[in-house]
Amino acid sequence: PEWRERFPHPVAGVHGLADVLGEALTEDALGRGRSDPAEAVAVALEALEGRVCAFVAEPIIGASGGAIVPPDDYWPRVQRSCQEHGALLIVDEVMTGMGRTGDWLASHHWGLEPDILTLGKGLAGGYVPLGAVAIRKEHWELLSGEAPGFPYGFTFAQHPVAAAAGRAVLALLRERELPARAAALGGRMRRGMEDALRGHPHVGEIRGRGLLTGVELVQDIGTRVPFPVDWNATGRLLESAREAGLMLYPARGGADGVSGDAFLLAPALTTTDEEAERMVTAALRAVDALTAAWEKGSSPGTT
Repeated sequence: PEWRERFPHPVAGVHGLADVLGEALTEDALGRGRSDPAEAVAVALEALEGRVCAFVAEPIIGASGGAIVPPDDYWPRVQRSCQEHGALLIVDEVMTGMGRTGDWLASHHWGLEPDILTLGKGLAGGYVPLGAVAIRKEHWELLSGEAPGFPYGFTFAQHPVAAAAGRAVLALLRERELPARAAALGGRMRRGMEDALRGHPHVGEIRGRGLLTGVELVQDIGTRVPFPVDWNATGRLLESAREAGLMLYPARGGADGVSGDAFLLAPALTTTDEEAERMVTAALRAVDALTAAWEKGSSPGTT
């Protein structure tokens, strides 16, 4: 499967579920669950029938994995499993929403219709802290129709300054067609990095959507073995990038929850073409510096 080819090392999947459920999870179910992440969700929902209220996930894994875009069939299969087993689908669009991935919501790339979705960050452009939760109409009617109603009014809810900032940002996103610009500019940036790093011995994968790009760092491209955790490959690369004038976002632990190194390049949606070129150049220099440090440290006679 595509997922196993991209990530050859064991992933969490149904790991640990057998210990919780005991004999309720058969070897056949375990085998299915280990085949790919979408099947793991289905197996878990089947085994926990009637005890799962919701499945929560980012449509594109952000900081915890480094812009991991799932195979095209992943989200439709997960949504179908949730519907079949009565679990709500909650999509976390805090990082991916509001144009970041080239559409208003990353969910749109797969035609998803989540029951609940969360928003933040790009919702107010960083000017004022602002978050939001959106739910499907039928869920709202169910919650609001039962006494005493749904208590959604908290201390800083409906803050007028935050709401005004959010409205202004949404208007600019629409007027300047920034989601479409994110798709085009992000694609060019990713292609530039792919052209420069294709076949690089320490780059496992370059991935992402729109202006959310992740670069996976590996000890060996052939085996995709991660760098040693204590070598701190991500930290070293981020330091080199800072010296080149670029701030990157770290993404550690993507291989197995502990090991695995990657970084995110996620510039503002208003980034100019010239700024984008400078960012790509600085990121490439940081990868070169990391490679030089590793090769120097792993050569015979060095420490």
